Amino acid sequence: MLSEYNYHTRIMGCDFDLTFLAESEEEGDYYFIQALEIAQNYEEKFSRFRNESELMQLNTKKSMKMTDDFLEVYEKAQIVYEDTEGGFNSLIQVGRIGYDRSFEKMKAGDNISFGDLKYNTCMEDIRRDNCELSLKKDQRLDFGGFLKGFVTQKIAQENKSKGLIINIGGDIYTKGLNAKNKKFIFTILHPQDEKKNIQVVLKDKALCTSGTYKRKWKYEKKNLHHIVNPYSKISSESDLISASVICKDGYIADAYATYAIILGINKAEKFLVSRGVNFVLIDVHGKVRTLIN
Repeated sequence: MLSEYNYHTRIMGCDFDLTFLAESEEEGDYYFIQALEIAQNYEEKFSRFRNESELMQLNTKKSMKMTDDFLEVYEKAQIVYEDTEGGFNSLIQVGRIGYDRSFEKMKAGDNISFGDLKYNTCMEDIRRDNCELSLKKDQRLDFGGFLKGFVTQKIAQENKSKGLIINIGGDIYTKGLNAKNKKFIFTILHPQDEKKNIQVVLKDKALCTSGTYKRKWKYEKKNLHHIVNPYSKISSESDLISASVICKDGYIADAYATYAIILGINKAEKFLVSRGVNFVLIDVHGKVRTLIN
């Protein structure tokens, strides 16, 4: 008989919550260990807070031979960059506006620095020769805008459970059905009014949410957050405070949710409709726009 087994730990500076449909606790434990190893592998390669990570080594040395995992993620970054005409950009350096350490270690106004914003964000300037990548002098890659969504789906694809939920910091991927043979149900929180929370039903899809109401700080009376406009290179001044996207690809859902915040509610709605994905958008006035099929 299949039952649901739940697990919790921390990864990528976020809560890591997992649910597996399994025949025994031992089988659930096996699925958890497998999932954790995958997530840890990506954290080790792509953390911008670990000097020894593959990402930081490339950003420091400017030219390196990359692993297959790194090149796969880089190719996803190129896809969403082109799809959004540069609006979602993995060369944005959020560290230059103060987010230069894990958010857990940041305190409002404590040793926050503001760097030079005249740096190169042109993905076309990155050179690839087979598995070697070369950056320009002032370029630094950061895949944080979609990596959690990518990893949730990667875990789901490699896991043999007939039903699962992978949740990394609110970026979710589901596969199969729950123990009652029904689709999984999730609640998208309304940041201003819990009575307006929205429920969605998922099977074999990602649900990723970006918002401006959690990871935020101040610098010289400036209100800053981690979603950066690629053109101004500072925190996006958007009328959206929360954007959730539902689709089959985790990295797409994650990237689109971030890009929606940058666009603002009207342009975001048009863009997401044109891409055929479901969404929940919440603006600064608490108004909600949805497309859920």
